[in-house]
Amino acid sequence: SVGCTPLSSARPDAAMGSLAIVHDSIAPLRREPAHAAEMTSQLLFGEQVEVLSSEKNWAHVRALADGYQGYV
Repeated sequence: SVGCTPLSSARPDAAMGSLAIVHDSIAPLRREPAHAAEMTSQLLFGEQVEVLSSEKNWAHVRALADGYQGYV
């Protein structure tokens, strides 16, 4: 999964609605929580995301810049 750094003291996977910032140069945004799933968009270094939910090693996020949703 892709690395995100929390913007608050909460872990990015801890609570729905947490904000995080992408710290990989390019992070694929996937349709499903699997590496083989279709990539629907990409997140760039420094982009802010809202964590909608999390499961295992995946977070379901919404990019604040364009509203795209997917798994990282």
